[in-house]
Amino acid sequence: MNKYWASQIADQVLIGRPGTITLATGITPSGPYHIGHLREMIITDALNDELASRGVKTRFIYFIDDLDNLRKLYPFLPKSFARYVHYPICNIPSPEKSGETYTQYFLKPFEEALKKLGISVEFHYAHQYYQQGKMTSSITKALEKRDEIAEILSRISGRKLPEDWQPFEPLDKTTGKIRGARILDVDTKNTRVRYLSENGKKYWADYSRGEGKLPWRIDWPARWALLDVAFEPFGKEHAAAGGSYDVGAEIAQKIYGKTAPEYVVYEHVYLKGEQKKMSASLGNLISLDEFLNIVPPAVARYFVLRSRNERHIVFDPGEGLMQLTDEFARLEQKVTEGQASTAEQSVYRLSQVTDEKVSIEVPFSHLVNVVQAAQGNIDEIQRLLKRTGHVASLKSDAELKEQVKRVKLWLKKYAPENIKFKILSNPPSLTLENKEEKMLQAVAHTVEHGLVGIDLHNAIYEAGRAEGLKPRETFALIYKIFLGKDSGPKAGFFLSMLEKDFVLQRLRHYTK
Repeated sequence: MNKYWASQIADQVLIGRPGTITLATGITPSGPYHIGHLREMIITDALNDELASRGVKTRFIYFIDDLDNLRKLYPFLPKSFARYVHYPICNIPSPEKSGETYTQYFLKPFEEALKKLGISVEFHYAHQYYQQGKMTSSITKALEKRDEIAEILSRISGRKLPEDWQPFEPLDKTTGKIRGARILDVDTKNTRVRYLSENGKKYWADYSRGEGKLPWRIDWPARWALLDVAFEPFGKEHAAAGGSYDVGAEIAQKIYGKTAPEYVVYEHVYLKGEQKKMSASLGNLISLDEFLNIVPPAVARYFVLRSRNERHIVFDPGEGLMQLTDEFARLEQKVTEGQASTAEQSVYRLSQVTDEKVSIEVPFSHLVNVVQAAQGNIDEIQRLLKRTGHVASLKSDAELKEQVKRVKLWLKKYAPENIKFKILSNPPSLTLENKEEKMLQAVAHTVEHGLVGIDLHNAIYEAGRAEGLKPRETFALIYKIFLGKDSGPKAGFFLSMLEKDFVLQRLRHYTK
């Protein structure tokens, strides 16, 4: 049986790498962290777990590229932040909270999400690396081997570099920006470069004190070498021929004397109905904390791990989310019953946040119906769960309340209209044909004799067929009587949740 991808990558990572294995990932904290960011975190964490299960000591580093500049005024920012465009993110204040930085504002919810997901990382900040001199020797080497780097960039990426190009971006003291300042002289002996400022004057930037940074395509391999990174996943755009990884791999080898890390290329996450990947700048996203408010952390991990890394994921926050949670419950059942394949067992194990497995004892779709039938009342929800045979789910009141909270939020924000319903307190006024009355009489008879679930559902179908009604007509009538609409949850199971006397009273109202 084929190994799960994490096992295969672990085999490759361990070749020729004794001792501690360093795994790395990271991003520029330019906006809200969303589900799309989840993919590379969980991929790396899955490999981290796989290596740990083999007794391998690891480090999981999350690199926060907060010395990168703010590229533009994003839609989620106040208009006043236009003044900070091209400022290093570490030098920008929070959009809302005084005394907090831009980085902290967006990073804190992400940190909380990682805790919920059971992901433990070392946070490393780019601005600290540069300001504390950790990148100084890497910058010196890049500046001294400028021509070699330029040749690599031009040959692999096909980019034509300007004659005065330098592998360093100084921080302009007069504007506060990392952009556009042209380097005039390089003095590596004193760790500085002289540049022409936007105001037309010349200044020195001391790169041992963080007054500038390496461009991304050089910063990345320099970091691999500095931290001895053995594995890092990245999106498909970096894996394109002549892209960041190809350039970085050669720079790492020829300039910094290190082999590029093993990697996994992943496709992006798309919101259903969107043609572009999730992006804070486009606003087509669901934040990580919002996602974890509507699904358990194990299901969030499963959302990523169930798909091949090279395939894009479409996230449907509506009916698709309900199906996702139920799919995880079915996987859990297969694992429990010993029917799961080796790959399925790996996916399930890596989806768990702790050693104590998460159990989805009530299918999300069923709980959606129960919560609505009970009109959100927790005592009534418990009664309906007992009635439908989900006694085990009542072992933990706290967990049940948490699940109900998730369902309520999902119903409020994401549930399709055809999923939503409310039981009518009074029978609606309807004019029925004789055959419809006979059908309801037959259904009442089956309810009175104790049929429930699929048996009741099939009996409703047969009752309609016996009177010459189409299935759609039969079930639409049931829904109109109880819900006042033409559609609803599977009728047999839905009626089984309700009090028998209530169902009989409602049906007989139309058969007198």
